[in-house]
Order: sequence, then structure tokens, then C-alpha cells
Amino acid sequence: MGQIVGERYLRKSNFMDAIPNQGQSQLWRDVLKGRDILSTGLIMGIGDGSQTSLWYHHWVGVSPVYQLMAVEVPENIAHWRVADIIVGNSWSLDSISHLIPSSLIPEIMAIPISSSYPIEDRVRWRLTKHGEFTIKSAYHHTTNNALQLPHSKFCSSLWKINAPFKYKMLLWNASHSILPVGTILSIKIPNFNNLCARCGSFPEDHMHLFRECASSSVLWTRIFGLLKFQNFDYHSFYCNQWSEWMSFNLSATKNENWRSIFTIAIWHIWKMRNKAVFDGAMQNSTTIFNQFLSDYHASNKYLQINLVRPIIQDQLQKWRPPQSGFYKLNTDGSWRGIAAAGGGGVIRSEDGGWAIGFSASFHARTPLAAELLALKKGLQLVWDHNFKKLEVEVDAKELLNLLNSGLDQPYHDLFVLIHEVSQMFKWDWVVILNHIHRDYNQVAHLLAYLSFYMEQDSKVYQEPPQYVQAAFRKDLGNVTSTSSGNT
Repeated sequence: MGQIVGERYLRKSNFMDAIPNQGQSQLWRDVLKGRDILSTGLIMGIGDGSQTSLWYHHWVGVSPVYQLMAVEVPENIAHWRVADIIVGNSWSLDSISHLIPSSLIPEIMAIPISSSYPIEDRVRWRLTKHGEFTIKSAYHHTTNNALQLPHSKFCSSLWKINAPFKYKMLLWNASHSILPVGTILSIKIPNFNNLCARCGSFPEDHMHLFRECASSSVLWTRIFGLLKFQNFDYHSFYCNQWSEWMSFNLSATKNENWRSIFTIAIWHIWKMRNKAVFDGAMQNSTTIFNQFLSDYHASNKYLQINLVRPIIQDQLQKWRPPQSGFYKLNTDGSWRGIAAAGGGGVIRSEDGGWAIGFSASFHARTPLAAELLALKKGLQLVWDHNFKKLEVEVDAKELLNLLNSGLDQPYHDLFVLIHEVSQMFKWDWVVILNHIHRDYNQVAHLLAYLSFYMEQDSKVYQEPPQYVQAAFRKDLGNVTSTSSGNT
């Protein structure tokens, strides 16, 4: 069938470039009508970059690069492939940085490159997590309402949230994408600067305003750090697209306490944004968090319960040393945005002693990407020190699931990283991978946090840095108590 269609309708062209005409069947012309929908969801996943046009294929951003440029593509480099801006195992953008929008640079830098294994470029469906086409995702995309709950259910659950009415009114406007953010105002006002007034680096759409901007990301991080929700889907929170994100946070099945927290946080982010826009004033993260906390305390009776529980749990949590003859690697990722991501890790001996630690900064599209990059960095460090028996602990369950099924998801946007880390486990050593609760993983977590404040891309610690010493001593004390209990 494919050969017949190709000979009759495509000839020397391909499906995406075929031109409809009146001499073709109505069925074929209807098929071509769906091509525009298909093209909006397709994107090239970069392997080695040799099969992808740098300018004319959609591989980064919201469309092919040439459509985002203020100048014409120079003729002498119009033939370039993505591979032409990859040198060794790194991106080299000096030759094109003056031609492309500055907002694309961190996005490109965050695309993983295969450093050890040849991986071909591939066409991905960008509207699903696994990168494979589904009719459901295409349908939701055409209605611009990805995975949204039924309207009546969505609205009825929104108005029942325990928060002031004006907060819920703001949330309703946000959920319908009708707030006067920069990208919307730039459509209506000629020459309007649509950049975010807080960071000045990215266009201000609803997603950037409420989650992606570093100022907003810090608030969410502090909320999660204080309340420490059990079994919370952090991957969906940090990776879902806008309408899917709103549905995730406001679902009628979601914990009522979380919906109240989310609504109040949205209100304070909007206030912070307006203060930057209209007063030119930036409030620090501590001030915003304290305002949120005070507001939530006044609106919700459950706050004290949520603040006490983690403290009780923390007293019961222990880090365990590796089995005899093994070393243990703990890693963690940190993420505030594409250009503000990092990771950290620590390698310890069977007696809990410090072998080596690290902090590293990355470009990463998502928190999960930062987790993967931190794990890859840690594994390489262990290998370089010739430790051949290793236990590995990470606190991201999604990461474990990906590594277990990653090679079965060749269209996942992190496939290059997943493939490389999976191959590292097959080297000539013994590696045992386990999940650890975040509260057990504090040394790695703090080392990851240090990545935000480094002047260099990475740093190796032969001794515990002062910032993590208390957490390290606590883990070391657990080793002593465990040994005493076993004697």
C-alpha cells in the first residue's frame, strides 16, 4: 500500500512536502489536510546531528530556526546540518550565535549530545512524554486544550478551592490563558517587548510566568522543601505543558490541601510579576515565600499539621552504608530553569567514609534531565577512580523507570542520555541501582544545591565542604549506630 501511494501521489517528493492538486482523489487531499496538524507535533530528536538541517528542520524552539531569525540564512552556510555546530562532544555556537535569537542558545545547550555511542537523529512526536504519536494527543493539541478536564468538572472543582475569591478568579483567567502576559500583549501592541520583566531573558507566556522563570521556580522549590509532600508527582509538575499543568494541579481528585497551596502561590507570583512590571521593583525570594506562608496560614487550618509531620519523619530516617567491598554513590539533580540547572553526588566507602564528592552545573530542559546528568557525572567519576563494585542510589523514581524501560522508548526527548547511562551500567564492573527517599539523600541534595553558586562548571571535593558537613556527620552517626546494633 505504501509503495502504491508513493508512486501515485509522492513520486520524487515525500509526504511532508507533497503538494495537493485538483487531479488527486478527495481522500488523498483530506489526508494532506491533516499534515499541518501532524507537522506541528513533529520535531527532530538530535543524535549526531548529521541528518537534520540546522536551519530548515524543526529541532529546537517552536519552529524551524530560519522562521525565528531576524535575518536571512547566509548562503554559504545554508547547507549546514546540526552536526556542523557540534565539536567533539559539545555544542559550538560561536559561528551562529549572532544569527539566531538569544533565547534559543540555552535551549540548544540543553539538548544532550551522545559522547560515546553513535546515535542517529530521529523524528519524535513532541506532544507526548515518550515521543510516540497518539491520536489523543493530536486531538487535544488541535483543540489547544491538552489533557484538560471536562469544562464543568474543571470549573466546579476550581470554585471549591479553599482560597479567597479573587485568587480563584485569577486562577480561572490563568487556566483559560487570557491574562495580559507579554506574549499576548505583543500580538495586540506593535513593537511591544514581550520579555519577562523579572528575568529579562525569555518571552513571558503563562508557563514562563508561573513556573519557568527563576523567580517562580525558587518559590515552588521552597514550598516543596518545607512541606515535603509524600508521593507527589514532581515530574508532571515540572514537565507538563500549560493546560496539562493546570489540570494536574487543579484536578478534583488532587489533595485539597495542595489545590489551596497552588492557588495561593499563583496569586503571589502574579503580585510579584506586577510589582516588577509596574514599579520596576524586584522582591527577594525570602520575602515572597514569607508572604505566601503568612497568607496560606491565614487561609488554611492544616498548615501546622504539614509542618510538624516531616520533622517527626526526619528523626526516623537513616542513610545506610554499602555492603562489604562496595562503594556507594548518591546523586541528585537541581533545577530552576534550562540555564540554571545542576547536580551533585558523593561516593562513600563501606564504613561511611568520604571518598569523593562533586557539584556540577548543566544546561537541562527538565528536572529529570538534571537528575540524569548528575547520575552520568557520578558514574564517570566512580569509573575514573577504578571503584569496580558500586551501589547507586537516586531519589527520582521516574529516573529509575526510564532506565528500566529507556531502550524501549527511542523517541523520548532524553533518549540520548538514557542510552548513554544504560550503557555505562554494562561496563566491566558491578553496579546495583536503587531508589532512596529524598530525606535520606541530603548530602547529595546539598551538593546539587551548591551547583547554583559555583564560578566553574564543576568542582570535585576530596573532603566534605562545610555546607554539607552536618548532613554528612548525621549519616556517619547512623553508620555507627547501625554497627552497634549488629554487634
